[in-house]
Amino acid sequence: MAVLTAEGVKEVKRAARQHVEQVRELVFDRLSHEQQRELREICEVLATGLTDEVALSRMGWSGK
Repeated sequence: MAVLTAEGVKEVKRAARQHVEQVRELVFDRLSHEQQRELREICEVLATGLTDEVALSRMGWSGK
């Protein structure tokens, strides 16, 4: 098990913000609304094979 220092936590938070911005720019901004909807449906199908519906619900997935 690893333990992050306070400085490490700050770095993870900083990197997460940049990561979200880059994913938005490189992936979602390039897709139409219809393509984004289709991608979400595909990801929901894939996610249901990775974890249970309770965990998916906590992450905001519909579980359909």
